[in-house]
Amino acid sequence: MADKYGETIEDVLNTSSKKSFWQKIKDSFSKKKPLTLEKALEDPLKHWKLDLTGQGLTELPETIGELKNLEFLYLSKNQLAKLPDAIGNLTKLDTLTLENNVLSSLPDTIGNLSKLTDINISDNQLETLPDAICKLTSVTSFDASNNKLNNLPVNFGNMHQIQVLSLYNNQLTHLPDSIGQLKETVKHFNISNNKLKTLPDTIHKIAFEDIYLSKNEIENIDSLGKSNYRIDQLDLQKNKLTRIPDSILKRSNLYLDLQDNPFSDEEKERMEAINSGIKL
Repeated sequence: MADKYGETIEDVLNTSSKKSFWQKIKDSFSKKKPLTLEKALEDPLKHWKLDLTGQGLTELPETIGELKNLEFLYLSKNQLAKLPDAIGNLTKLDTLTLENNVLSSLPDTIGNLSKLTDINISDNQLETLPDAICKLTSVTSFDASNNKLNNLPVNFGNMHQIQVLSLYNNQLTHLPDSIGQLKETVKHFNISNNKLKTLPDTIHKIAFEDIYLSKNEIENIDSLGKSNYRIDQLDLQKNKLTRIPDSILKRSNLYLDLQDNPFSDEEKERMEAINSGIKL
């Protein structure tokens, strides 16, 4: 706001020979350099949060395991091809972000991170996940989208508290039966752009909100039709579906997208007679 002489508060701050206390605080924050790993390791027990995003890291030393009080570790947008076994020593971690690296594997010790609730390993080069990852039973958000995963561990469903699951753009041909063990309401379930042909019989046991299964090779969703839970949104675009169960079509509050599937004209008429709101 300008005063009666036309000067703003910013003008005064910029022209004054003696900067205000608050301006000095502002300057100190703007000049603050990001904390490096080397600096953090000088006093490893001091830190509960470490952001190493975009610092050009190509590897992590085993000494990272000395940062035992870390709860939040951000390692996105680096060039990490692997993680040291010592990552498993960070047993207080709540959040671990590793997206946009070049990881081709994860160490078994990742299963030691029992307090982890949020893990993001998207945009890497992962083809498989270690069985030990199934020990992360506190995880509520799991993102492994944009990798090369061709399967999930048999006991993946042991991570039964997952509420947000994103496996978009991988090479998955099936989901393990254990997926039906997810106990919490799954608000976001995105397995789009994979190679799924069928869904496991146990999938009807999950309480979903939004399900994204577009760009797969799914031929039927009979197992999903057994569900008694409410589903808000179901995206099945670009699959190989020829029929949809009545139990799905009769869900009046469901947003159902069935575009680009090989339905016959007769099937389209039948479906629209049951639910005129579907997208074909």
